[in-house]
Amino acid sequence: MPRFSPRSRLSRPLVYLLIAAMVTGDLTGCSRRFWRQQANKDTYRATAQKLTDPHWQLPRIDITPDSRSRFFDPYDPDCEPLPPDDPAAHEFMHCVDGKRGYKSWHKFGTALSVENPQWLEPFGVMAANGQPQISHDQVVIENATLQDTLELSYIHSREYQTAIEDLYLAALQLTFERFQFGVRYLNSAGREPGVGYTGVSTFGAANTNGTLNSNFGISQLLPSGAQLAVEITNSTLWLFGTGGGSNTASTLSFNAIQPLLFQAGRKVVLAALTQAERNVLYQARTLARFRQILFTNITTAYLNLLQQQQTIVNNENNIRQIEEQIEAQQAIDNRVPSIVSEPLDALPEGFEIPDDLADHLSFRDGFLKWTGQLTDEQAERLESLTE
Repeated sequence: MPRFSPRSRLSRPLVYLLIAAMVTGDLTGCSRRFWRQQANKDTYRATAQKLTDPHWQLPRIDITPDSRSRFFDPYDPDCEPLPPDDPAAHEFMHCVDGKRGYKSWHKFGTALSVENPQWLEPFGVMAANGQPQISHDQVVIENATLQDTLELSYIHSREYQTAIEDLYLAALQLTFERFQFGVRYLNSAGREPGVGYTGVSTFGAANTNGTLNSNFGISQLLPSGAQLAVEITNSTLWLFGTGGGSNTASTLSFNAIQPLLFQAGRKVVLAALTQAERNVLYQARTLARFRQILFTNITTAYLNLLQQQQTIVNNENNIRQIEEQIEAQQAIDNRVPSIVSEPLDALPEGFEIPDDLADHLSFRDGFLKWTGQLTDEQAERLESLTE
């Protein structure tokens, strides 16, 4: 039957305790997804607080593009594949200055294109070789209304997406400045809560000791520049070997620091927070104004296009009418007027040229002349006059 010494009976629980502490720390540690969602929540809340005036109301503040946009990212934001890279520059990702680089760059795969590979599908165009930018020229939009044009502009405008992201970054900086004045898990020295174990063993000696130190503290920065901190420190010493034992000491400390000259006063301490609040308001106004400018530009361009289209239709109609007039005039010009004249000393007494024949029949200089085409009816009319 195995025998256990007092040292082994004490060291094994200690090992278990350390393993449990490390595992618990890993489990309680916040993931990348958590921090991303938390940052989005705080940032959008800070942005919404500035959208209280109807003059700069914004229908969209989410930086995630529309799923139909060419900027949309269909991949998991927390496990993104490696985007396309410059082949020459990409070599430094794997070997730099003769040193092997990080080997897991392609852990989540490699994307074929920066653009959304599905954004061309609504237009009936397939991305060539998984690269939509090659097929841009094949996109054809017919009979687009003004509403369709505005919607496409909001979905695919790079400048509009950049303006939304600028607002997000300003609000993200604001959340950081607000965080500086919240209750933080830091002690007076700025250290985070933690647990540390130190073991001392002398070669050839029977005595071995181990020390477990843990600290937990909270602090808060006040608008005046004062800093309040509370910290609990616990230290446990184990002595292994002959006459081994343990000793535990706990300390509760409280600190209050108020600067009087350097970095003191609300004017100095609140300067960064004040500027961050103003920046978010400025960016919200800038984005609202950009939307108005974009709407005006798209509407103006659309109406100008309609005007050009109507001008083309009017010009085509004018050309058609001119062609018809030219054809009619050519038909008139091609007609050879006939002139028939007969010598006559004088018109019979009492004879007058009828009004219906005055445009064609005339008597001048001893000649009776007929000008123009002579129809059968007009010929019969002349014969009746001679009788």
